[in-house]
Amino acid sequence: MENAAEFVSTALQIILCIVLVVVAFRIYRMQRTRGLRLLFYASICYVLVRFGWFTYDLAIYSLSLPLAQSTTPAFHGWKLYSGRALRVAFLLFMIFGLRFLRRGVDSPNTPTI
Repeated sequence: MENAAEFVSTALQIILCIVLVVVAFRIYRMQRTRGLRLLFYASICYVLVRFGWFTYDLAIYSLSLPLAQSTTPAFHGWKLYSGRALRVAFLLFMIFGLRFLRRGVDSPNTPTI
């Protein structure tokens, strides 16, 4: 039963991350502002961080890429540092996106529809 619970949990995470990106994209398409664009980029970074392990393993093992044992540690370092860079990018996009959204609400010169 543990494997079924892990499968359901992973499937829900994948579905929710896809929904996050789709909703962020749709909201950005409805109202194209700088703040919403940055929040859309933040959602993409979040999804890439959450499933970086999946894409890495899928590319290496499922496609049966011929990798020598000497190159595998290099890819491990790349995976580690790209995850850290995406986390930093996520935080920066969220901070700046929320700041731009707040400025847009506070600004009295923005036209309302």
